[in-house]
Amino acid sequence: MADLLNESLSNYDLGVPTAQPAPDAFEFAVAASDLKLKDVRGALGQWIDDAGLGHIRADLLLVANELASNASEAAVGGSMIKVEAQLEDQLLLTVSNEGKPFEATPAAMPPEESDRGRGLAIVRAVAKSVAVSVANGSTTVAVSLEV
Repeated sequence: MADLLNESLSNYDLGVPTAQPAPDAFEFAVAASDLKLKDVRGALGQWIDDAGLGHIRADLLLVANELASNASEAAVGGSMIKVEAQLEDQLLLTVSNEGKPFEATPAAMPPEESDRGRGLAIVRAVAKSVAVSVANGSTTVAVSLEV
């Protein structure tokens, strides 16, 4: 029974168990209070390697880390953070959480003396496109990258 259960869980999911994704899909979900960015990077890094996407590894891990960090800061207690990727003609990465919406329009770096606010500017510089949607107390950031 344990073998059957282990086979049905995603190799990439260190958060909430989900069904085995297709090789062109990645899913990671975890309670906001339990989020460890190294777990996101580790699981996504394994999927990147398995999917043969080594040429965009650094950019994808950077973007996912920045967005998951933002989601964690905005999350409300008991909510989930989801990181998903879908590989088609481009790579679509989405990070979503329940929590307070954040200002997503600045594309420029903050003043040098500021110790915050660089994450989304970095994401915009690396990604082909960035879209932020806020609805029903949930924020989703969708990013596309060339493959």
